[in-house]
Amino acid sequence: MRTAEYITKPGDRWDQIAYKAYGTVNNVTLEDGRIVNAISLIIETNSSLAIDSILEPGLLLNIPIIPSTTIKTQADLLPPWK
Repeated sequence: MRTAEYITKPGDRWDQIAYKAYGTVNNVTLEDGRIVNAISLIIETNSSLAIDSILEPGLLLNIPIIPSTTIKTQADLLPPWK
């Protein structure tokens, strides 16, 4: 899995980083179709780091790159003549 590098800033938390990266702290869908928790995915990818509530500034994290998904709205589900 490809990753992007992120250097932590003062006050960064795992959930904030997941939200910045994926727009959610809940589940994301990987390329292979598996659904995983966004925060857990980042923590598992950086398993050598301590799981502190607030991360130290200057840590290098690897953030897995996942394909973006399109959420269909009610208007997208309507037939073209509506």
